[in-house]
Amino acid sequence: MKKDFIANVLGGIPPGTFASYLLFGCIGIFMTLLYNAAIRKPEDGRTPFEFSHRFLLLDNWKRLALSFFCVLVTIRFFGDISGSEISCFKSLATGICSDLLAIVIFAKARKQLPILADEEVVENNTTAS
Repeated sequence: MKKDFIANVLGGIPPGTFASYLLFGCIGIFMTLLYNAAIRKPEDGRTPFEFSHRFLLLDNWKRLALSFFCVLVTIRFFGDISGSEISCFKSLATGICSDLLAIVIFAKARKQLPILADEEVVENNTTAS
C-alpha cells in the first residue's frame, strides 16, 4: 500500500528522478529571484540600500512558497498537461515560469494590476468600435 501511495503521489516517476526535477525547478525559481534582486533599485524606499540576503528571503517568502508548490504540482502533472515527458530542462523552465506566475498572482492580489470585470470588458469593446 505504501508503494502504491508513493507511486501515485509522484505520478509514476521514481523518487530520485522526481527529486532531481524538483531541484532543477528550484534552481529556476532562484534564478528569477536573483535576477529580480540584481535589477532592484536601492533608492526605492521599500528595499534596503545595502543588499541583504535576509531581507531578500523574508520579503519574498510567500512568492517562493507559491513557486515551489507550482513547480511541485507541475512536475507531477506535466505528462497529463502536455502529453510529453518531463526533463531536467523542462523542470528548470517550469521553475523560471512559475516564479513569474507567482509575481503576477501577487501583483493582482495587491491590486497593482487591474482586473476588469466582464461588464467593463464589454463596455470597453463597444466604446472602441
